[in-house]
Amino acid sequence: MALPPGKSGKDMREQYATYVETCVKQGRPAEPKVVDLIRGITAAHPPDQAAEAQTLATIKESEAALGIESTLVASAAVPAAPTA
Repeated sequence: MALPPGKSGKDMREQYATYVETCVKQGRPAEPKVVDLIRGITAAHPPDQAAEAQTLATIKESEAALGIESTLVASAAVPAAPTA
């Protein structure tokens, strides 16, 4: 899945985390097309589990509160990049 110009998978997940967190606070459902978009981005551009830990935790918590099937399931088995 192609990313918007100047954006990384990390950038998109950060925006999505803010979006789903806002949906929870406002008591409204997330748009399915947004959820599907981030699911595709995460599958094509898996997160660095260590570097994105806070963002991923926010996404997991917010998705659970909204009753959304996790967009991060496919990436759960992807190990974090080794640190030097």
